[in-house]
Amino acid sequence: MRTLIAATARRFTSVSSARPHLAVVIAHGCEAGDLTSLVDATVRILRPRMRFEIVIVDDACGPGVAEELAWIAATYKQVMPVSHGSKHGESAALCTAVRVATAPVIAILDGRGSHDPADLPALYARLDLCPSLSMVEGVATAADASSINHRMRRAWRWLHRHLPGIEWPLDGDGPVMFYRSAFLRLPVRDDMHSRLASMLRGHGYDTDSVAIAAHRCARQTPSGMVGPPGH
Repeated sequence: MRTLIAATARRFTSVSSARPHLAVVIAHGCEAGDLTSLVDATVRILRPRMRFEIVIVDDACGPGVAEELAWIAATYKQVMPVSHGSKHGESAALCTAVRVATAPVIAILDGRGSHDPADLPALYARLDLCPSLSMVEGVATAADASSINHRMRRAWRWLHRHLPGIEWPLDGDGPVMFYRSAFLRLPVRDDMHSRLASMLRGHGYDTDSVAIAAHRCARQTPSGMVGPPGH
């Protein structure tokens, strides 16, 4: 059944002429001064490759975010801004973004630029090529292999393979990508943003990882790019 859901979403993507292939969700870490360069980098990476949309949730993120988000939405037609008005938390922001999105595939980027949008095409290709998968995540390669967090993540992955009942409490190194239909079948939890992979596996969905380069921050404003007033 899970494989059928994934395959159905994939077939819809291939036949639709108007619906975006991918929704990029930015629902965490939104800070004034960071969003414009992240959105610009995402647009430059994805525009030659696929139809896409970008959903950004302002979860009462702080001074300047609403103004920058309004400028971004007026500048980039792919952007759909959403405001909670008051703070509801990262999982609530993620749920809001996924429900607002219209694309069958969702990718999550961190608003502070800790995820590189250049990794998105590889994740999308992996998800598209393997009908059994409902989620893929980027995992840093050897350049980050000495870090404590990287070793802890590897240990948790080993434990989950051998003891499937153990939840995976650590975030991956890079962006994650999954089918919207699978996400919407999960129960809403306050910690689902950090346990999404284990929740999907617990509900019978298959997940996998894609090797990515060690952290490449996307926050730097591209040369010649015009930003919102005051940045």
